Amino acid sequence: FKQKTAYEIRLSLVGSEMCIRDRNDASALFRSGWTAVYTVSISIIIHSIGALCVWILALELGLNINYIIVLAFLPLISLAQLIPVSIAGWGVREGAVVSLFALMGLDPSISLVVSLLWGSSIVLSAVLSGLLWCFMRSGNENLRDIRTSEFYN
Repeated sequence: FKQKTAYEIRLSLVGSEMCIRDRNDASALFRSGWTAVYTVSISIIIHSIGALCVWILALELGLNINYIIVLAFLPLISLAQLIPVSIAGWGVREGAVVSLFALMGLDPSISLVVSLLWGSSIVLSAVLSGLLWCFMRSGNENLRDIRTSEFYN
């Protein structure tokens, strides 16, 4: 049995401390006026674009669904993805999309394809963004230079 240093203990407590830290960060965010407006605006824009992507995929695959309905379903689908029972929400997202689209009387098999294509587009954009970041960063940057303590201050 190896005794952990205080630094190692702090790293292992990140998950349990995260709720407290996030709550404090959120309250500080909403005390700062324009920062809160900017953050909420960006969040709404990002969710609107995500709903637009799902809506376009659904229309192209022959599902007749309203954009407003997709926009209303997206937060529920995003919350379902956060349930820690799968890797990156795969399977949970598909179940949520199929279930919610079925409430609207839409074909479950096409709804599943919409969800799989949406998830695949998210993975593809993340991989391409990661590659772009790796190849476009300056030569003097080193990944080891990023210190964990920078993120906790």
